[in-house]
Amino acid sequence: MLLGRYLFQSVFIDQAILSEFKGVDFRGSFGPALKKVVCALKQVDCSGCSLSRRCLYPLVFGGAEHKDRRAPSTARSRPARSVARLPGRPLTIVVRQDQELAKEARDRLATSPHPCVIEPPDSVQIRFHPREAFAFELLLFGKANESIPYFVQAFQQMGRMGVGRSVEGRRGRFLLQTVRAAERVLYAGEGQPILDEATTVDLRKRLLYDLATIPADLSGSLTVRLRTPLKLKSGRSENVSLPFDALVRETLQRVASLCHAFGNGEPALDYRGLAERATRVQTLGQALEAVNPVDGTNRRDRELLQGGLTGEVRYGDGWAEFFPLLRFAEQVHLGEETTFGLGRIELVRSA
Repeated sequence: MLLGRYLFQSVFIDQAILSEFKGVDFRGSFGPALKKVVCALKQVDCSGCSLSRRCLYPLVFGGAEHKDRRAPSTARSRPARSVARLPGRPLTIVVRQDQELAKEARDRLATSPHPCVIEPPDSVQIRFHPREAFAFELLLFGKANESIPYFVQAFQQMGRMGVGRSVEGRRGRFLLQTVRAAERVLYAGEGQPILDEATTVDLRKRLLYDLATIPADLSGSLTVRLRTPLKLKSGRSENVSLPFDALVRETLQRVASLCHAFGNGEPALDYRGLAERATRVQTLGQALEAVNPVDGTNRRDRELLQGGLTGEVRYGDGWAEFFPLLRFAEQVHLGEETTFGLGRIELVRSA
């Protein structure tokens, strides 16, 4: 699965007031801007559009619908195998391992991931003045990297429309100045061409290599910092906690779904065994809190953040086997609403 990372650098034209977590502001502006750029027929509803299977907008906001792709081998169930009745034993034993593996695979791939993640500025600043710099990053998965010119145009359009709260009847407009992929400049300002020569890395290939070559010196504790709110797909428990096995299950689902949708299929991992072994890793300490937005955000924005966890958790020995998986998650975000920056984690090792 190819990952491309792009840095967008811009400057505000107007005064702008943004939220503390700026993914909220992108959520309300990016969709309309992208649709304005890519929609050829200018339809309100995409469901009946004859171009929907080729259009970038439903791919981004409808998830990756690969209906023509066959399910992974574990999901193609075979008939249950029966063990003949043994003398003196009235019970017929039916082996259902294949069906259980198929169900687990279907659960991992139950939801289609989105092909992009917007990483808003990692800052608590909410007020921006004209000519003040403003930068964010965009992650694209798989073939979405081939559409980078459309994303650049969408963010140009978003800058013209404005973001954040209305100030004197207008949201804060910004001007996109440059777009970079690693050290390469793809866009250098208004009127300049947009290059589509993306710089990508194959995360699936790197993950499999890292899993096969785990260093022997990985020990001590591991701290996982939640840089943006993490909303678990499994739902929020009554207790504010993040057991290691819950983190690993979330990671395995992310790995499987992204690689299935945008790579060459989910990796052949021991999903069940990994999840079971993760229960042995103990939590040494945590400083977590649940997000409870009340500062004037609207209903949709509250729903975006509600139930997310912030803070950090420290885990004891036994995490080394899972480190390559967590590094994968560190690059692609975890949980729900990743498109707008939620679920960004950071790994910190300590002796």
